[in-house]
Amino acid sequence: MFDRDIASWLAPATPRSMPMLDRYLRSLSSKVVYAKQRSSHTIPLTNGLRLLSQILVSDPVTTMTYDDDPWRALGDNIDSVVRSLGRVLDPEQSGVINRHLFISPQNKCTELAFPTQREDPYGSLPMDITYTDAWKLVRPLRILENDAPDLSFEYDSGYLYYRTSSPHLVVFGIDIFAFIIKYLVYRTSLPHDVDIEYATRHYIHDEVILPCFSTDSVSLWLRNQYLQISNTNTILSSDQDGYYFGVTGNSLGSEYKPAMNDVKTLIDQLSNKTVSVRTVLSSLWLNPQGTISCRDYITDIFTNCSPPYQQQYQWMTGLAYLGWIDWFIALAYRQKNVPDVLSVKHKLKRDVTLWTYSQPWQHVNDMSCRDYIRNRVDRLLLYLDSPD
Repeated sequence: MFDRDIASWLAPATPRSMPMLDRYLRSLSSKVVYAKQRSSHTIPLTNGLRLLSQILVSDPVTTMTYDDDPWRALGDNIDSVVRSLGRVLDPEQSGVINRHLFISPQNKCTELAFPTQREDPYGSLPMDITYTDAWKLVRPLRILENDAPDLSFEYDSGYLYYRTSSPHLVVFGIDIFAFIIKYLVYRTSLPHDVDIEYATRHYIHDEVILPCFSTDSVSLWLRNQYLQISNTNTILSSDQDGYYFGVTGNSLGSEYKPAMNDVKTLIDQLSNKTVSVRTVLSSLWLNPQGTISCRDYITDIFTNCSPPYQQQYQWMTGLAYLGWIDWFIALAYRQKNVPDVLSVKHKLKRDVTLWTYSQPWQHVNDMSCRDYIRNRVDRLLLYLDSPD
C-alpha cells in the first residue's frame, strides 16, 4: 500500500561519506557478537520458542521431513499448509493479541506477531538443498516495528529485554513459508543420530530468534535516532561516555555523538537542498557492518515481509509501517517546494487518509492495541495537515 507512495525515493543514489557514523557502527559489531555468544549458551523455553515449535512439530511439517529433498517435500499443497499453520499466530484468525512471545514479560508493551509473505517466495530464497551460508542469512522472523528508546543487547533470557524504558509497541512478522523450508534444509545438515527435539529447539533459538534480535532491534533503534534528528534536529543522548540512561546493558560509547552529528549534517544538507531524500536513504546505514542502507532495508521489508493483502489485515499493515511513515513525512517537511517531495507527501496523505476511512482498527479485538492505532493515526493526520 504505502510502498508505491515512496517508490521514487527508493531509486539508487550515490551515498555520501559518513566516516564517523561508519566508525561508530563498527564499534557496535563487537557488542552484537558478544551478545549472541552469551545468548547461545542456553536455549530457554520461552513463549515464542514454544509457539514456533508448534508449527514445526505439526503433522504437515513432520510428513515433509521424510523426503530428502526439502523443495520436493513441500509438495503441491504448500500454500494451504502455510495458511493453516499461520492461524497459530494470526490474531485475525484467533482473535488473540499474543504478548510476551519475544519481548520480556518484565516489559509492559503491546506486542504483536502475525504471518507475513514474500512477493516471490520461490525466487527470493536459495535453491540449495544443503544448509549453506545463503540459508543462514534467511530470516523468517523479523521485527517490523519497535518504538523502544533503548538500545538493548540483553536477550540471554531468550526474550528481548529493555532495562530502563519499555517500548510501547513491538511488531513481529513471521514468514511461515521461509521458516518451514529453512528448517527442512537445516535438517539435512544434521547427523542421523541427533536428538531431533533438541535440534529443533536449537534451530528456532539460534537460527531464527537470535538473528532477529541481534539485527532488527539495532536497525530500528538506528531508524529511531534518524527520525529524532529529522524531526527535532536534536541528538537524544549526552556526549559523555559511560552508562547512558537510554541504553540497556551497555554504554553507547564516546563515538555516538560524533556519529549522530554526521547524521545531523546530512539532514541539514537535505533542508538546504544540497542532497535529495534518495541520497539520505542511500547514505544512512541500518546495520553495524555498514552494508545495508535505509533504502535497502525498506525495500526488503516491503518486498519480503508483507502482511496478507485482504482488507481485514490492513490494520497490521499500518502498525508495521507507521514508524517508517513518520520518518518519510519528517524528511518531506525537511525539503520544501521540491516537486518530487511534494508528490510523495501528498500520496502518503491520500493513502493514510483512505486507510483511516476504512477504520481498520475495527478488526482489532484487543482494546489497548485498537486505542494505540487510533492515537497514532490521529497524530499522523495532524502532522500531514500542517502547512508545507
